[in-house]
Amino acid sequence: MRTDFEFDSFNEVKLEGHKWYSEDSQPRAIIVLSHGMAESILRYEAFAQFLVDNQFVVYGHSHRGHGQLAAAAGKLGYIGEDGWNKMVEDLKTVVDMAAKDFPGLPKVVYGHSMGSYVARAFLKKYEHEADAIVFSGTGFPSKMELIGAGTIAKIESVFNLKDEPSKRLDKLSFGKFNAQIKDPRTPFDWLSTVEEEVDKYIENPLCGQIHPTSFFVNFIDGLYHLLYKNKPVFNEPQIPVLVLSGSNDPCGECETGVMKTGEYYKNLGFDTEILLYPKGRHEMLNEANRGEVYEDVIAWINRKIEI
Repeated sequence: MRTDFEFDSFNEVKLEGHKWYSEDSQPRAIIVLSHGMAESILRYEAFAQFLVDNQFVVYGHSHRGHGQLAAAAGKLGYIGEDGWNKMVEDLKTVVDMAAKDFPGLPKVVYGHSMGSYVARAFLKKYEHEADAIVFSGTGFPSKMELIGAGTIAKIESVFNLKDEPSKRLDKLSFGKFNAQIKDPRTPFDWLSTVEEEVDKYIENPLCGQIHPTSFFVNFIDGLYHLLYKNKPVFNEPQIPVLVLSGSNDPCGECETGVMKTGEYYKNLGFDTEILLYPKGRHEMLNEANRGEVYEDVIAWINRKIEI
């Protein structure tokens, strides 16, 4: 069963959220989902229902600049001033909401792609607010790559283009990803090897939009500070971390960035595990072997937290 809710984000915008749960059984733990760029949280409904069927309660929201409310306001891709940090705080709001509704239950945060970086920033700031965390479709862009992209974004902003969709920055990111796919059928083949799933993404009016320059300025600056500024020192960095990816995911540099992410958290003292799926692309929850991925996530949670 799903119930829908809305909440205010910094008295600027309303965000849509959803809770998936069973009326017939008590949940064993809370899962909070954090989705990727240029999509909405409702793309995770099948996964959320699978989790509910395995006695979890699931929360998720569409990030600012994403989802039906943003689309209705003509604001897809627009996250506002200091939008990156506000996205992190919005995730904290939903985690707190879930914890209030189900006090005492373990909390697992599952972040995908852009949402994985939001989850990583959440962990950096709120190390005790989750009992386990999953980073899916994540990576570790180089310092020079972020500086270069950030410079382009700031130059575009100077020329009064901050609120215009940035085809240049979109091409530098998504275009670069799809260029790594041999004989691509569509501009989004890098997402999945399953043609039907790629087509569903393309046909979804809440997916695939080109974001404005202001988004990229916020996002790139957020990534730079997350990965290369103020290296965190965790007091008790023992919560389990799962890094999950396809071996052919361009976002994770086809394993390189995925492994670097895993090593990064392992070196910080986290109980870190890496799951790489051969020939899988960016969205392992929408790959041909999604059933295996679903089961692996459940098995990992069952091993790592007391439920």
